[in-house]
Amino acid sequence: MRLAAIVNAKGGSLRTADFDMFSRHLREVFTQAGDRVDVIKVKGPDLPGKLEDVFSDSQYDGVIAAGGDGTISLAASHAWKSGKLLLPIPAGTMNLFTRGLGIEPDIFTAVEQLADGRDMACDLVTANDYPFIHQFSVGLQPKMIRLRASMPYRTRIGKILASTRATFYAFRSRRNVEARVFCDDEEVGSGEYGLIAVSNNVFGPGHLPYSDHPNEGKLGVYIVPPLPFAGLLSVSFSILTGQWSQHPAVQFKAAKDVRLQFLSVTRRVRASIDGELQLVGEEVSFRVHEKAFTVRVPKEVAPR
Repeated sequence: MRLAAIVNAKGGSLRTADFDMFSRHLREVFTQAGDRVDVIKVKGPDLPGKLEDVFSDSQYDGVIAAGGDGTISLAASHAWKSGKLLLPIPAGTMNLFTRGLGIEPDIFTAVEQLADGRDMACDLVTANDYPFIHQFSVGLQPKMIRLRASMPYRTRIGKILASTRATFYAFRSRRNVEARVFCDDEEVGSGEYGLIAVSNNVFGPGHLPYSDHPNEGKLGVYIVPPLPFAGLLSVSFSILTGQWSQHPAVQFKAAKDVRLQFLSVTRRVRASIDGELQLVGEEVSFRVHEKAFTVRVPKEVAPR
């Protein structure tokens, strides 16, 4: 196969990595596997356009995307539209989607896994017409992302520290969201909430919030009421450690169709979609596109 490798130089792991060394490793490993790779280094503003270019270029059979969750999510949306293979290299901070695929967080090891891997179909979700592969949320998380963006950082550790500071600031200056929540045409909640999240397949137990089964055709819905500071800390810890299903403040539903209606809205609601901030209207409908795109995973990952 001929592959284009889009490497986001601003990705968490790549900020401090030797780009030339990584590029040589990537070419050598895939060449040994019988593939040809063109490595293309990009920075933030150029990333969307470059991904669109390579996915629409008929000379490429697939695209290697090295970056964080936002980069992989954007690449997945193009893989869905183009029908081309996506090979995701986790080069961000959390790398939640690739964790669910069993891809190692070390970028050099990930290259070796994918060059010798196998292909698997994954689900994709649209929030109205906006595609995502991990999570949509309103309430606390978008505020945390906005605060983190205002804090300078230059390394992966710096981003983690900035995220921690932003979390505490968001908890202290929280603003609730008023909404009605429908799952499979049944209203499951109406009122004020501190957080509403919708995930592409259900988050697995005992680890960070990501799905262990990326093609089950389900949506996970997580609803958290307004809570005091200590309550928000407790919920956050339970989510990060995969114990959210045991927390009494977290209401959970699994569904095929989900709809959110935002009440008393005088302006558009700010949402986090795979870590990127977006403004959404008064109603958002979620649709699962089952096995919508093909992704390369390590050979040892069990068939799904």
